[in-house]
Amino acid sequence: MAYEGVSSIFALRFGIDQSSAMTKGAAVTVPVDGFPGVDGDGVIMPFDGAIVGVALDTESGGSEGSELTAQPTIDGAEIAGVATTVATGKHAYASFTPDLYPVTAGKKIGAEIISNGSTGTPTPNETVVTVFVQVGQSQT
Repeated sequence: MAYEGVSSIFALRFGIDQSSAMTKGAAVTVPVDGFPGVDGDGVIMPFDGAIVGVALDTESGGSEGSELTAQPTIDGAEIAGVATTVATGKHAYASFTPDLYPVTAGKKIGAEIISNGSTGTPTPNETVVTVFVQVGQSQT
């Protein structure tokens, strides 16, 4: 899907204070700006668009062999291949062309974090996942 005419990119921020240890391979939903009590597990798209980027910022960071991955979701389903990992740092990002991950109006965009470390690690503490979405006036 290519965008023609005016288009914009906006950021959806998801945040969590994951102060308890994570289980290897188990996804943890990151709520919208830390509000899980208000069905805050995603944002309903009012426009057609596409996920074009993801960024991960975490207070504790990962470590070699205990990486943390940010995974955008559409209606709760993980988008394969759209992950960033913090191996020895606290920040990571990835960008994508708009034709890879289209999203239609009415779909819910969310975010998860996943650890590949053994049970009990990591404990990422304050973590923010930002999903970047491009929308345009006309699409082909």
